Amino acid sequence: MKNLILLFIVVVVGTACDSLLLSCKGGVASSEFILEISDSDSVYIDSFLVTGMELRSEINMMYLHDYDTTPTDRNTRHYYRNKNEYLWINRLGVDTSAYTLLGFISTVGQLGFSQEAFYASAIRNDLERMRTCHFDSDSNTISKVMARTEYHLTKAYLRYVAGQRYGYVSPYVAFNRLDLIDTASSRRHLGFRRLYDANTLRPDSSFIVNALSRIKQRDIDTFLINSQPQSKEYAELEAMLAETTDKDRRRLIICNMEKLRWNAYDPPVSSDGRSVVVNIPSFQLYAYCPDSVMTMRVGCGSRHTKTPLLNSMIERVDFNPQWHIPMSIIRNDVARHAGDREWFDRHNYYIVERSSGKQIDPEYVSADMLLSGKYRVSQRGGEGNSLGKLVFRFPNNFSVYLHDTSTPAFFSRSYRGVSHGCIRVQRPFDLARFMLGGVVDKWEKDTTNVTRSRNVNPRVPIYIIYKTLFKCPDGQWQTYPDVYGYDEIIYRRIKPFLR
Repeated sequence: MKNLILLFIVVVVGTACDSLLLSCKGGVASSEFILEISDSDSVYIDSFLVTGMELRSEINMMYLHDYDTTPTDRNTRHYYRNKNEYLWINRLGVDTSAYTLLGFISTVGQLGFSQEAFYASAIRNDLERMRTCHFDSDSNTISKVMARTEYHLTKAYLRYVAGQRYGYVSPYVAFNRLDLIDTASSRRHLGFRRLYDANTLRPDSSFIVNALSRIKQRDIDTFLINSQPQSKEYAELEAMLAETTDKDRRRLIICNMEKLRWNAYDPPVSSDGRSVVVNIPSFQLYAYCPDSVMTMRVGCGSRHTKTPLLNSMIERVDFNPQWHIPMSIIRNDVARHAGDREWFDRHNYYIVERSSGKQIDPEYVSADMLLSGKYRVSQRGGEGNSLGKLVFRFPNNFSVYLHDTSTPAFFSRSYRGVSHGCIRVQRPFDLARFMLGGVVDKWEKDTTNVTRSRNVNPRVPIYIIYKTLFKCPDGQWQTYPDVYGYDEIIYRRIKPFLR
């Protein structure tokens, strides 16, 4: 329905082009001729004269004084800096595609955005000047008006199609320069923790080339429609936005609409229709089958040790797993106990030299040795292991996984930001049955500390997401706290586009 409405807008505003394409003397103008002006050429529009040199000079002034820093704005500057052909203006005015685009950007208020972020008023006013031949010798000469129209149309077009298809905020930029990596002792800055690693497409050079080619081919209406997010959830959020004037509610909806633009299409599932979704703000896990959904509470990373956002495939379930302790935990929690054999024995930790595989007595290991990366610290499987009885493995860049816990009391809390980044699940054996079936019944009764593994076949996709406005399996929308402050970051970055 939304696409039909947008198409209707295109048809209606397109009819307004007829008046523009009539010259001031009343002749009907063809929109087929693309303006390609060299410095020696001249173009007549009625009694007005514009030279190629003047027009190119005005275009140069546009990009030289354009300081906007979004990737699409840089692409606009790059296009005109390289003196490429004009996309919208022709010898007799402006192509009808300008009105098609104007119809779309006139609807951005439905997204909570300002039309002025897409130069709607400037474009509308300059199109009217060209239609009525209303030029002067100051800031609205024919060269200035045509240059403004050309440049603003391209800039608005790229902002709109890239933003709607891929998002107006890059999650890679927004989230991957937030948390510093420091040493525990000197607090020396070691870089930033990567917090967003989901497989999310961004507008690359091929997209820009394709988008610009559609203008040249006079085929932007379909491209504009296809740039809209296709998710049903997105359409529902847009309808919610139209129904409220509450500032905080609108902010919540706008931020979660932006997240859906990053993944506009429904995520894939396994070959048998299963998938696992962990929503951090709700501290809930959802295991989806074609005909049912299992939910359970989870514990995620704290605000200082955030669980990264990612997608992957669950490949294996380990029973009585050993825990190979990440360097971040060694750096912050373990290294200070170097040399204390009783502390290591009490936690069932052991130390292995990586190069030889030889186990080293903790009494003879210093903090510098542990921090060198040449030694691995692990915890034996079985009773008291921090991973509990089960761990669910999936490839990722963070040594993050789903696992049981030896301290389940925290599941009764509403805020469950308790881990160093891994995800602790409330009912691990139920989740293992979801993955593996009845073989888990034997594991649940097993009191040995023997480590064993089973591959998950077919593999099950897992999505670790961050939705503060989330559509639950019962179809109801629920609001959750912004536990990591990500909505605040998104809103600050998208604010230049807002009303």
